[in-house]
Amino acid sequence: AATPDLIGSMLTIVATSSLLLAIVQGPEWGWLSYPLLGLMVFFVVTILALVRHTMSHNDPIMPPILFTIRTFRIASIAVFLFSLGFLSTFVALVLFLTGIWGYSALEAGFAITGLPVMAVITANVAGRLAERFGFKATIVPGCAAFTCGALWLWAFMGPQPDPLWALFPATIMMGIGIGAAPAILNGAGVAAVEPGYFSVAGAVGQTARQLGTAIGVAILVAIIGNPSDLASSLDAFDQAFLYLAIVTGLAGITAMGLRTER
Repeated sequence: AATPDLIGSMLTIVATSSLLLAIVQGPEWGWLSYPLLGLMVFFVVTILALVRHTMSHNDPIMPPILFTIRTFRIASIAVFLFSLGFLSTFVALVLFLTGIWGYSALEAGFAITGLPVMAVITANVAGRLAERFGFKATIVPGCAAFTCGALWLWAFMGPQPDPLWALFPATIMMGIGIGAAPAILNGAGVAAVEPGYFSVAGAVGQTARQLGTAIGVAILVAIIGNPSDLASSLDAFDQAFLYLAIVTGLAGITAMGLRTER
């Protein structure tokens, strides 16, 4: 049996942790402070060590051969980019609704139910659409729907509660994107992989999703920060919603590189 790549696993954890710490502490420490620059140097060195280790290990945590497969490579990048904005959306909306509109936690949860409801409805048909029209034909519109929802939030979410116009349409669009994009991206990622690498390819895809989620939430926290007044809070959330639109839009652009096969 192959020896587990414990060193590769540890390097991945250390690199990710240092990057997350730098992102979260950046606003407090200062983006050009010595501690933060030191963390970034440490992150780069750790990534280089991981790459070198991966190239020399008999059974590395991320087999280099997988990244020679175009579909796997593009899908993994798109999954990472979409995940930067996926779960961060729930965090941003709950913080906005409770902090700006004054909703209780229960009211905030009820107000965003359009997201999971539409995700479930869309997910039930997205697989069939991908089988018929191909991965790209489902993923790209899904990413576009999510991006449009984030831009809707950026354009219309203001200081006065307006759930029917400012919030509800955005949750519907973003829910459609969640149902159409992530799961189909996972399928696209393993579609062209040899059977012997199927499980590890799926694991790498899930790792890309988890890393994207962790980094995305860290970036969101850095953007929102701890504003001192309503005006600065609204400006911070505007930047957060625009960030969600940018990263998911980039995911859609990346997914356009997928081939059209079913």
